[in-house]
Amino acid sequence: MGTVSLSLAFSSLKSSIFRTSAGFLGPYRPLDGPLRWLFAPKASDLGFALRTTCAAFLALTLALWMEMDSPQWAAMTTWIVAQNSRGQSLSKAKWRLIGTCIGACAGVALLCALPQEPWVLFPILALWSGGCCAFATFLRNFRSYALVLVAFTTTIIVLSGANQPDNIFMIALSRATYITLGIVCESFLAALFAPRLETVAHEHIRSHLLDALHGACIGVSDLLRGQADGLLRSRALLSSIPSMADQTEFSEIEMGPYSHAGDHARAGLAAISAFLARGIALNVHMQATSPLPAGFQPQLDGILTLLANLADKLAKAPSIETALQARDVLRTHITLSKQHGMDILGQFQILQKNIPAPHPPAMPCWKAAFCKLPWSSFWSNWTGCWRILLRLRQIPPKTTSALTATRKKM
Repeated sequence: MGTVSLSLAFSSLKSSIFRTSAGFLGPYRPLDGPLRWLFAPKASDLGFALRTTCAAFLALTLALWMEMDSPQWAAMTTWIVAQNSRGQSLSKAKWRLIGTCIGACAGVALLCALPQEPWVLFPILALWSGGCCAFATFLRNFRSYALVLVAFTTTIIVLSGANQPDNIFMIALSRATYITLGIVCESFLAALFAPRLETVAHEHIRSHLLDALHGACIGVSDLLRGQADGLLRSRALLSSIPSMADQTEFSEIEMGPYSHAGDHARAGLAAISAFLARGIALNVHMQATSPLPAGFQPQLDGILTLLANLADKLAKAPSIETALQARDVLRTHITLSKQHGMDILGQFQILQKNIPAPHPPAMPCWKAAFCKLPWSSFWSNWTGCWRILLRLRQIPPKTTSALTATRKKM
């Protein structure tokens, strides 16, 4: 009976090991829950873990060989610096090294200036750390991380050397050496396991730009049609563009210092942001002036037709000629819309001149003067203040009704 139970146990264990290992080799996935990453990781995740582990062992071995007093910091740095993409790893490594060097210099300077004045040293250290963290909120990406690193590196060095100020230089040098060794080991291993960086980064930037353009075309098309989802979609895309610009910076690092693709990508994202902002503003004006005059409908239909397939055409286009043709079509629609708008404005001005005003242009009104004049103490444009007095009049109701009737006729 015991032999049967033991054989069943070994059989179930063998089956579970086989099913678990099959997740590494084939499409089979034993779990669909939160532990799926543990039993069936992706090839990229497994490679990232192996690469970072090898870098940590290499840094720890070198730190032990150099007989450092805290070799674990070198291994920890490799895990801190390691990121999914090569550009993120290089950017974080660079700014971590800069922050560590500045923090080490600041820690040595503070403790050398105030070696026996703790009541002055620690308040200055607190102000320094708080100022670095405060200025870090104004920066993006790993630049803010560098300022935070300056703050806690200075704090670690000062607190470690407070009881032994004569040894502060060696403490700061050791701290900088740990960080530098970990960064060098991680960068070396990442360079070995990350081929074709430039091609992959270029395709990454291109796909992000096409996705942003496709979403912008869909959002603006929905705004022009007056759909409620268009406003939400456009605002969501507009808020995600800064993160796309951050990813562009990392891809630009992978492509090298002599590529200008990152600058062109940021210019394209800025143009997409302006396109979305103007689409949202146009939606507000269209709702305020609804229904639109019939003369604008042909231009509106032409723009919607162009935006429907613009992103797909640009993705499949072998050259820039497709983009130039789309630009010419948009310019034609803009010119026609401006001409039609000028015609409507001219008709309105002619109509306004023919309607007599029921009161003089500058009607004395003590209520309006009471509202305007107290704020004159804050006024700086005294040369143009007389124009305000000319505007202190009400719009005649006849003009409003005539304008409404004219818009209905058009």
